[in-house]
Amino acid sequence: MQPPTSLEVGTRVVLRVRVGPLWQTIEAEHVAYEPGRSFTDRMVRGPFAEWLHRHIVEPIDASSCELIDDVTFRLPLGALGRVCGGWYARRQLQRLFDYRHEVTRRACERPEVSAASR
Repeated sequence: MQPPTSLEVGTRVVLRVRVGPLWQTIEAEHVAYEPGRSFTDRMVRGPFAEWLHRHIVEPIDASSCELIDDVTFRLPLGALGRVCGGWYARRQLQRLFDYRHEVTRRACERPEVSAASR
């Protein structure tokens, strides 16, 4: 595992994830970064034939924002991959992003620890 050291372009991330019953290594590279607005990663190695993920923070008002995941992917094995695995990939990705958004929401809504209580 190699967590990201920054969001800057060129940063590499290495993750071990479970895909069905198998463990896979995913290596991604940050290819675009707009501070406070978005960053984009591209899968260099992993279970997808192609993967581009844009993480977008969209302001709603002065005190809130929305996290948007814009993902383009292509499964391996061409038409066979789409027919046999498309439904599974979409379901798993929806579960992954639902979980990630919930964790992010909770982290952002957590009350700050005051200096006096430290």
